[in-house]
Amino acid sequence: MTEHSKPPPPDETLDAVTALRALEIEHTAEIRALHDASIKSAVGPFLTETEMDAYRAFIQSPAYSDGLVAAIRDQRLIGAFVGGFLAGTVGWQHTLRVDETACVRWLFVHPLFSDRGIGRRLLSDVELRAVHSGCRRMTAQVTRAALPFFEHFGYTVSSQGTMPVASGVSIPVAHLRRPLMHVGIRNLTRH
Repeated sequence: MTEHSKPPPPDETLDAVTALRALEIEHTAEIRALHDASIKSAVGPFLTETEMDAYRAFIQSPAYSDGLVAAIRDQRLIGAFVGGFLAGTVGWQHTLRVDETACVRWLFVHPLFSDRGIGRRLLSDVELRAVHSGCRRMTAQVTRAALPFFEHFGYTVSSQGTMPVASGVSIPVAHLRRPLMHVGIRNLTRH
């Protein structure tokens, strides 16, 4: 975290989000710090110590970096800023299996801003971007900690599985889906 991006006081509200914009390579260290803090806070209680250590190490891996860099290059990694502080991220990509399907990725909110509507705003924004690019459905692969959030916004579990995070270590995940075609653009606003 840079000097200019110190967290604002925790009493900031959703109205204080000053920007929702595509992230740049210069944000990579802040992105990783935010993802690590979010995982430690929200996902940690659902994982064993070994799973948690492997997941946090995965965030520092070259494979994770490659995914972030590709999303940044394609302008498909969005940040929510409160002042100069990166408070949340979300990304998306078209899936390789189905042209009209997009996958939500990297939806993380800094623990200082949990339960303040930033996750909702980020998810709404990425769904709107997917609709504008011609997608008719969204998918997501999420941990148990994120499942209630996504279910609240109409995502349903299509299957359960695991995600490898290190050699011999996987974490439990749910594969979700949500149709966008009947939602309509009016309901996908940037709240």
